[in-house]
Amino acid sequence: MEENNKLKKALTAAGIWSVAVGAVISGSYYGWNYIASETNFTGCLIAMAIATLFYIPFAFMFAELATAIPSSAGPAAYTEKAFGRGAGFFAGFSYLVESLFCTPGICIAVGAYVHTLFPVVPAVVASVVAYLIFLFINMRGIEAGQLIGLIVTIIGVAGVVFYACIGLPHADFSLLGKMGDLGGVKGIFVAIPYAVWFYLAFEAGGMGAEECKNPSKDIPKGFIVGIFTLLIGGMLMLVTTFSLLPKEELLKNDAPIANVINHLFGEGSTMSIVFIVIAMIGLIASLNGIIIGQSPDAGKSYMLTSDGIHVTLTVSTGVMLTEIPNLLNYDYREATSELEKLGFVVDKTFADSDDVAADCVMQISPSPGEKLPAGSTVYLTISQGAKTETVIMPYLVGKDYATAEAELAAARLTLVSVSYVYNNTIPVDYVVSQTVEAGTEIPAYSKIYLQISLGPETTPTPSPSPVPTQDPNAE
Repeated sequence: MEENNKLKKALTAAGIWSVAVGAVISGSYYGWNYIASETNFTGCLIAMAIATLFYIPFAFMFAELATAIPSSAGPAAYTEKAFGRGAGFFAGFSYLVESLFCTPGICIAVGAYVHTLFPVVPAVVASVVAYLIFLFINMRGIEAGQLIGLIVTIIGVAGVVFYACIGLPHADFSLLGKMGDLGGVKGIFVAIPYAVWFYLAFEAGGMGAEECKNPSKDIPKGFIVGIFTLLIGGMLMLVTTFSLLPKEELLKNDAPIANVINHLFGEGSTMSIVFIVIAMIGLIASLNGIIIGQSPDAGKSYMLTSDGIHVTLTVSTGVMLTEIPNLLNYDYREATSELEKLGFVVDKTFADSDDVAADCVMQISPSPGEKLPAGSTVYLTISQGAKTETVIMPYLVGKDYATAEAELAAARLTLVSVSYVYNNTIPVDYVVSQTVEAGTEIPAYSKIYLQISLGPETTPTPSPSPVPTQDPNAE
């Protein structure tokens, strides 16, 4: 394999920092707030600490590998060096498959922000244009990509700091203790993937190692400063956001900063528009960082040899979002199975309903059509059917038949049968007994049976025995 163009070796420590932080910074602006659905603020901090403890040594490891093996192939090159060509190909291919959808996903997000600011511009058109613009910028060489990346990354990071500066003066730190239960160890570990969102795709900085002027110095500086930039930014995001909005408001959508800004300054305000622009720039920083992380370098041409050509495309992983299907009126067992197949955790509650059949889904939260990361909790409200109306059984013993019948009708109970018995103490046509004990709560229109008195049972008078007639002739 021969290259017509040599690498320009133009990437500096600041450039490595901008690629590493830029590829991640969009994660500070959206989606991570779902960490609050799994645990409280203390659990969020613990999850953040665990993610940080994994990523700090990861950053140092990547810095060492990128310095020792300065290749744009990144993990593929490191694996190939240690375990051979086959393992290297597998690592590179796996990384490519894992990250395949990230670039279009970020482009779609950028398009949505552009459409919000300029409704006349279709989101799809804005997405395609955004991708083509940054593809063209990076095709012109590493210098142009580095400059743009550095500018948008600085703006993205500055936006996080500015958000904390305007938010913390309004903070109500008592909210930090009102986030609900810790959720135990399970809650913390389920929350870790959301905490990882503050660092995900950080390794993209290592893809530019081959372009560095001085890899042994620039790469460690870029990575170390980058990881602590993300750590401080993530902590500012957690503390500021959770101290300004209650948990319920945080989970309305996957844009926590927008929710806070709208809460403080009003939706459609100047400040709201400013932060829409800043968030869009944060997304652009990630998009640019991802494109810079592609290999081979733009503008280079390759010739095929007997060994073939080795091409590696490196894309940041991002977080895959899955759309919640519309499962309203489905049997809750079927709905639960479908959601779990998609990677969601299902939480169920039951409620009465006059409109939805028993055991069917009557409400889904978040709403169908919304997109959430795998492992998120979807809340189902299940119908128990119509609520059964109940009434209190009246006391009827000793009351006349007509009164008993009227009281049963007034209590919305149904007299279906009576039987007559003799009773020495209760007068004729008065109630002797009832099938349901008085004071019992029973369903309305239940069937009631009564015994009615016939009065005392009369004993027939015996006929007098005939007196034998005396025979006058008898002696």
